[in-house]
Amino acid sequence: MKSAMFGGLIQRYVDPEGHEQAQKMKPFLFAAAVFLVSCWFSLTEIRYMIWGQETTASIMTDFDSQGREQPPRNARGQVRVAFNDGSEHRSHLVAVPNSMSLESRQIRIQYIPGSHVAPRLVGDRYWWALAIVAGSGICTLWMMRGVLAEAREYSQGQRRTRRR
Repeated sequence: MKSAMFGGLIQRYVDPEGHEQAQKMKPFLFAAAVFLVSCWFSLTEIRYMIWGQETTASIMTDFDSQGREQPPRNARGQVRVAFNDGSEHRSHLVAVPNSMSLESRQIRIQYIPGSHVAPRLVGDRYWWALAIVAGSGICTLWMMRGVLAEAREYSQGQRRTRRR
């Protein structure tokens, strides 16, 4: 930690313009990191949007994920469901709202054929993951415009005016 702190101080006094550039790049790098991480986490949602198929699954067992007898009304429990994925018979745990009626012993699920990603209830969408990808992508592009403008000025031989 100390060496990083002293390295920053040395860079500030030896190369003040380089230190200024490094400080400008930090928000851009943060936004780019958020964008890449959110892309990774929203990949499953995108896969469900493209390849997801719906089917009716049979409930094998149902239980409260907390092991309580009277779970809160809007809590989510779990059920083990069985369904056919083409020629393969699959069994997975699916989260369901405790307010959902399970008397019919069947529920509609969405799954990705040929993938062992856990199925989910039909209608469960995670739009927030896609919104974070879009928002962080826009922020990254917005911050990148300044970096590209300075690179263009430098490549054209224009002298950059130093801001204070």
